[in-house]
Amino acid sequence: MFVIFAVHCMKRIAGLGCMALFGMVALYGQRPNDTLFTYGPHAVLVDEFERGFLKNQDLERDKPGADKVDEYRRLYPRFKLKVQDAYDLRMDTLPEFIRELSGYRRQLARPYLSDREVSDALMVEGYERMRFEVSTSHILILSRTDDLPEDTMRAWVKIQAIAAELAANPGRFNDVAREKSEDPSAKDNGGDLGYFTAFQFVYPYESMAYQTEPGQISKVFRTNYGYHILRVNARRPNAGSMKVAHLMLRLTPNAGEEEIIRIKAKMDEIYAESQKGVPFEDLVARWSEDYTTKPLKGEMDYFYSTAHLTGDLTPEFTDVAFRLTGNGEVSQPFRTAYGWHLIRRLDLKPLPAFDDMKAILRQNIANDSRSYKSTRSMIEKIRKEYGFKEYPENLEAFSKTVDTSVLQAKWLRGKGPQYDLVLFELGSEKYTADFFAGYVVANQRPSKLRSVPALLSNHYSNWADVVTLDYLDRRLPEKFPEFRYLYQEYKEGILLFNLAQEKVWNKAVLDTNGLRSFYEENRSKYVWNDRFDVTIYNARTQPIMKAVVKQLKKGISDDSIYRFHTQESQLNLSIQEGKFEAQDSNVFVNEIFANKAKFIKRKNYTHVMGRRVSDDQWIVMKIHGFLSAQPKELDETKGPAISDYQNRLEEAWVQEMQTKYPVRFREDTYQALRARYSR
Repeated sequence: MFVIFAVHCMKRIAGLGCMALFGMVALYGQRPNDTLFTYGPHAVLVDEFERGFLKNQDLERDKPGADKVDEYRRLYPRFKLKVQDAYDLRMDTLPEFIRELSGYRRQLARPYLSDREVSDALMVEGYERMRFEVSTSHILILSRTDDLPEDTMRAWVKIQAIAAELAANPGRFNDVAREKSEDPSAKDNGGDLGYFTAFQFVYPYESMAYQTEPGQISKVFRTNYGYHILRVNARRPNAGSMKVAHLMLRLTPNAGEEEIIRIKAKMDEIYAESQKGVPFEDLVARWSEDYTTKPLKGEMDYFYSTAHLTGDLTPEFTDVAFRLTGNGEVSQPFRTAYGWHLIRRLDLKPLPAFDDMKAILRQNIANDSRSYKSTRSMIEKIRKEYGFKEYPENLEAFSKTVDTSVLQAKWLRGKGPQYDLVLFELGSEKYTADFFAGYVVANQRPSKLRSVPALLSNHYSNWADVVTLDYLDRRLPEKFPEFRYLYQEYKEGILLFNLAQEKVWNKAVLDTNGLRSFYEENRSKYVWNDRFDVTIYNARTQPIMKAVVKQLKKGISDDSIYRFHTQESQLNLSIQEGKFEAQDSNVFVNEIFANKAKFIKRKNYTHVMGRRVSDDQWIVMKIHGFLSAQPKELDETKGPAISDYQNRLEEAWVQEMQTKYPVRFREDTYQALRARYSR
């Protein structure tokens, strides 16, 4: 259990939630750094133990009691022993581990390397924009940021000419987009990009769209794609998020016309059933081929009307969903690239309050180019706090020694006194041209620029920013204790996860001989209860049910019966085979078990019985035989057997480590800790 929990915690990015944790620790007072227990030569302090303990408790709901402390006393030493085994095996030196840990460290460090005040302002701005959806059309003239000045100028002149044309005749916006926009889609859509909301388009485009009034044309602005002019077609309140139930009939890739028509006809029949009052969840259970939502009665997660922009849903799907006007309404059948669909609206809820969306907003900003505002502000704060002094004359002198090969990304770092020139100082550290040259070599790309000083100036600005952030990044563990603690948790969590995979999870799956031996030792645990071997025929009407009963008694095959009854409608009959236990929650199977003795006495088990479920559902059951309780074969119980085998392997692993590193608690210290939770 603790292994799984620790890995789960390790995989989460705690972010500012960690701040709350350490605030909770403070509620209980400062803890002394006394040794609580040892395992071999290693010691765990009260502070470490209690910090981990409190993090795993729901402090808002209830203060944990001494029983919780006792349980953690059992779990935490097991965790430390397994992690120590990973250290003993030097798993922390493996390149794969170092790469993975570096990735998590970057995620952990991100909140500390941005300006909280700026980030908070961006959150407010993003939320205010999310309250509305904006429909825009645009015209684009392509221009890369590294284009030659003359190419940039040509693009600028072109977009300015378009702006002048639109100023004279704004009604031609769509026509001009088709004629002159360099966005390939404009020829078909006249530049119309539809509705979007915050965080779905690049930040400069989003900002201009929200700053422009409906019906107005913006001034020229730039993104990484080039120069744009946009028109705001309309603005509407965010409709909120919708929850629907979904029924789908799949189309094969590149489906032909015959298949499309046939599947649509089937979906039309299903839709007709929904209009007659057949519960939608029943139709989903019987017919849906969306195997993700089918076990959930077709229910999908909440989604917004612009969800198609993030690739979650198709535009056709969101358009149909948000045209439904009331809960319970079922759409007409509609087609997407995946198949034919029906959806039933279940709920529509408004955009959550700002406080409820803070975590999502924070994550959206971190993954968006607007985060550079916060990063830029933090860079300036770091330089002010630690002292930043540049030597531009040294950069100029060094640039004169770099030849034009750098423009083709073929420059090689050389030797000479110019590499000792100090380009800037930060804190007590000096950053030389030699350091900068290494950055240039690692990051040089063929450039359209023809000026070496201009190119090196761009490299220098980027390098100085990277170095400034790195300066603080290297000091995070000493400057922020909460970062140090969390980083250690991640490190140990990844080590434990990797070693547990090797020693427990994967071994239980791959060690077939060991699994077989374990199964044979514990065969009595894995048993089938009494079962009946049954085929269930789900008929649409009573006459069909009666016909199926007669056909079965005549010995007609299931395939022939199915084809006979589904000629006019594919909804007329479905067939399911299986071996059922009493607890399988099938009312007809339970009826059989209630009369088990009667059926067991029959020399010929084959028996046909029909029952009514509802006006449009009649069940025929063909009983093939009775199977008394018996051991399951390994293939029939592989999942539970593997899980139990994993538990045995884990216990053996812990026992081995306890022998190598005996765990000894200092009882007086532990009882003092425990007493704080006994009150």
